[in-house]
Amino acid sequence: MAEKVDVLLSGGTVITVDPERRIFRDGAVAMRGTDIVAVGKRADLEVRYEARTVRICRHKLVMPGFVNSHLHFYH
Repeated sequence: MAEKVDVLLSGGTVITVDPERRIFRDGAVAMRGTDIVAVGKRADLEVRYEARTVRICRHKLVMPGFVNSHLHFYH
């Protein structure tokens, strides 16, 4: 039985920021609320997770957001 998640981002090129700096072409990201539950190959995650919403991300990058931490106090 598949585990339930809210969103599955499926089929994109997933760029991770883990210690190995893995890149999954035809990858997927499973999310529950604002938490990332799993990252991996699309075929593996589609079998393991049943998503309420599936977003097809073919020909797109799926990567962490960038935060601008360079800030001057006078701004």
